[in-house]
Amino acid sequence: TCRVFDMWKESCDTKKARMCGRLPMSKSQLEDRLCWQVAIAGLPAPTREFRFHPARRFRADLAWPDCKLLVEIEGGIWMKKGGHNTGSGITRDIEKGNLMTMLGYRLIRVTSMMINSGKALSIIEEILSDETTIRDEQESQ
Repeated sequence: TCRVFDMWKESCDTKKARMCGRLPMSKSQLEDRLCWQVAIAGLPAPTREFRFHPARRFRADLAWPDCKLLVEIEGGIWMKKGGHNTGSGITRDIEKGNLMTMLGYRLIRVTSMMINSGKALSIIEEILSDETTIRDEQESQ
C-alpha cells in the first residue's frame, strides 16, 4: 500500500477506515480524496475541472497543465446504466480522450479502487517526478 493511503486510514477510526474503502462515493468525493492524497504526498496541487480544449466544453477532472498531465476519474463504472457506460457515453469519453492526446496531453484514467488503494497516487507521483527530472536536466544544459 501507499504511505498516503496508510495515513488516510490512520486518520479514521478503525471501524470507519474499514467502511471508507467499501462505500460508494460520488465523483467529487473521489476527486477530493485524490487531491487530499496529492497534498499529503507534497506534490503540486492539480487544477480541478480544467478546460483543456480552446473551443470545446470538455473538462478534465484534474490537471497539471504545466506538465500536460490530465487525470480522469472513472466513477460509476459498476452501475447498470450510467453516463459513462452506455454507447453514447463511451463514444463521448473516447472523443474526449482523443482530443486530449491530439493537444499533446498525457491522460491517466483511474477508478475508485485505484484511488482507495493508493495506486492512482503512485502513478501521478511517478509521472510528475519524471517530468521534474526532465525539466531539471533541460535547465542544466
